[in-house]
Amino acid sequence: RPIDLEVTVSAGEYEVAHPEYQGKWDQFGQINVKDDTTATLSFAFVDSATGAPAVLEKFYFTIFDVDQQKDESKHSEILCIDDDQYDEYVLADGGGELVVSYRPDESCTGERSVGSTTFASSTPGFLCDNPTDPLALGTVSCADCDQCAASDGALDEHFPIDQSDRAVMFVFRKPRSAFELSYTIPCETCYDTRGRNFVFGGKSSLCAWPS
Repeated sequence: RPIDLEVTVSAGEYEVAHPEYQGKWDQFGQINVKDDTTATLSFAFVDSATGAPAVLEKFYFTIFDVDQQKDESKHSEILCIDDDQYDEYVLADGGGELVVSYRPDESCTGERSVGSTTFASSTPGFLCDNPTDPLALGTVSCADCDQCAASDGALDEHFPIDQSDRAVMFVFRKPRSAFELSYTIPCETCYDTRGRNFVFGGKSSLCAWPS
């Protein structure tokens, strides 16, 4: 039977900067999160016809395009997930560009005595490096990016960009109908009306189907 994915706010308040960047985007889902805020979200699988919880025997869930502004004082991205919400995670070969941190006794919200893991952006992103196919994450050169090609060398240091280096896949090997995670957009020089897009999907070219 068809199954839907429902995303709801599970703790705190959720603030959006650009509601037009919400929902399905080509082969991805996306959620816009306002600068200097955190969205704590529940992802639940439900029967399309009845709305009842649907248990998946195993699956995976990928977060794509975790990057930031060139100016490090402006907005970046931090993903946090409690360690009892998934079975393992997969990064790009070589570890990728995300900065991974562990908190052994503190949950993402600080309200539970369970460990958590964060994945923080470390490199600037551009519109041209956004993935277009979750199953074909590739490398974007300066010549492939109009913004870089027109910069007269000013942006050369940021290229090439490997889309896999900015993604993380969570593997769920045990039956589950829902999981939670938090997405934070930290900044020192914040924009009053700006935010960043949290881009997600299921399977990706990071890894084969979990066994």
